[in-house]
Parts: sequence; structure tokens; C-alpha cells
Amino acid sequence: MDHDDRRDYDVDHYLQVLVTSYAGRLRKAFAPEDFAQIFRESTQLGLFDQPIEQIEPRWIRCTNEPGT
Repeated sequence: MDHDDRRDYDVDHYLQVLVTSYAGRLRKAFAPEDFAQIFRESTQLGLFDQPIEQIEPRWIRCTNEPGT
């Protein structure tokens, strides 16, 4: 591969697409403030952020249970 053949990708655009399409599917699993903290685009810590290990999903629905 020729190293001069570099593509000029819009990294910010693809990060936004990742958050809105992929991570957005997880929006229901977390409280709004937890989702915002986990998927924040900025790497700057928030003043009221809680430790990441304390964030838990709101609910998980299992569909493989008998009778469902």
C-alpha cells in the first residue's frame, strides 16, 4: 500500500454517526444522565460525573424465558 494514498476522513462525522446510530440503541438501558456521561463526545470530565463503575443499566428484558 502506498503511504501517500491517505484518505481524508471526517472523524468527527463518523464519531457522531457512531453515537447516534449504534450507541443510541442503548439509550433506554441507562438513565439519561448516565447515558450522557458514558457517551459524551468530549473527554472532559463533568463536575457531577459519578464513578463509571457505579453506573448500572436500568432494566434488562430477557426474551428467552419459557412462556414468553
